[in-house]
Amino acid sequence: MPTEFQSSSRGASLDPAGCSPSQAKGKVLVEILLATYNGERHLDALLHSLEIQTYGNWIVIARDDCSTDRTSGLLQVWQQRLKGKLVILPDSDPTSIGSCLNFGVLMQASRSDYVMFADQDDVWFPDKVKASLEALLALEACWGSDTPCLVCSDAVVVDEHLTRRHPSRWRHSGTFPNGLISPVQISLDNPVQGCTTMVNRALLRLALPVPVVAPYADWWLAMSASAFGQICFIKRPTLLWRRHSSNASHYSSLSDDFLANMLRLNTAHLRVKSMLSKSVPIVDEFLARYARQLASGDRAALEAFLRLGRSSFFSRRYLILRHHILFASLIKSIGFILFV
Repeated sequence: MPTEFQSSSRGASLDPAGCSPSQAKGKVLVEILLATYNGERHLDALLHSLEIQTYGNWIVIARDDCSTDRTSGLLQVWQQRLKGKLVILPDSDPTSIGSCLNFGVLMQASRSDYVMFADQDDVWFPDKVKASLEALLALEACWGSDTPCLVCSDAVVVDEHLTRRHPSRWRHSGTFPNGLISPVQISLDNPVQGCTTMVNRALLRLALPVPVVAPYADWWLAMSASAFGQICFIKRPTLLWRRHSSNASHYSSLSDDFLANMLRLNTAHLRVKSMLSKSVPIVDEFLARYARQLASGDRAALEAFLRLGRSSFFSRRYLILRHHILFASLIKSIGFILFV
């Protein structure tokens, strides 16, 4: 299937003459980071989908987070089956550290110039590694390997039994990435999904360590790439994204969650306040680490975001419009402006 690209962050574009997608020749090693926890029901399906990737020069680095089921044993079985393509990091913590910190440990252990992230219950399309690598090599061809780069794609939303629920996670959740993606926009409504993502070494050097206040590592990586590098969106799904009660990340559709709650006038303001409160710690931390390096516009927008909660009725709306603190979805943006 042909790969469509949309490049964002500071107006970058993949020009066919100068930045056309590179062909992955098999010489580049891709590390796939796999954080597991009580994933025995679906781990086989994920690892089989990695096993049949059309791009073959990859290795999985896995770390189990004190699972109480058969996950650890399954990893050892697959380690034998994959013959050196699966490395299991020792679990030195006596208690579970959670998904975000688990991925943080894996990122610190990674060494390759190109790194992907795998959730234990998804199923990858056979060309996922190849498509992601070609897009990232194309970005580096334009901007250089020293530029922090991130590539991500859409995903098909499925239930626990892989029954399709929606053909596009972006469309279903109202987070489709249109136009430029700024750090403040990502802090409010992140379109970058870790399990669809590949990053280069320059981004990891910049962004690590991921702070403990970040609810998800992809949120921090996306903000860092948007502020200091380049993001490329592959405008098609590259995996089946399984949603069920045991998922670590929260997910709900635009219609079922945001819009439905916005129409309940008595709770709309509380919903928006709750959304902002989840973003404030990560914005605080981002400014604390990068304020001096940030472009003046990005710094001003993030500082304005932090002022929303203590500003007057009219000042909040002025700050939102002045600094483009908006969602990708028009419906979400209207609800935000009305009820913030």
